[in-house]
Amino acid sequence: RVRSDSDGRATEVVLTAAGRQAFEAAAPGHAAWVKHLFFSDMGPRRQEELAEILESAYESILRHGTLPRPDLDEDLP
Repeated sequence: RVRSDSDGRATEVVLTAAGRQAFEAAAPGHAAWVKHLFFSDMGPRRQEELAEILESAYESILRHGTLPRPDLDEDLP
């Protein structure tokens, strides 16, 4: 835990190098489990419908929210 530089009331959680490595090692298995949990009983048509609904909701959030539109070409850490 690290005290926030921008907000003295807040504490930020920071991963150590070992923690990041453990997180990255666990991510593929977790993603596969979540995919199975949510989509294994849903056919392709239903998955497409869900994707369209979520895309519409996301666009609405970006249009009416206060956060800037993310730069999807930017590399993630």
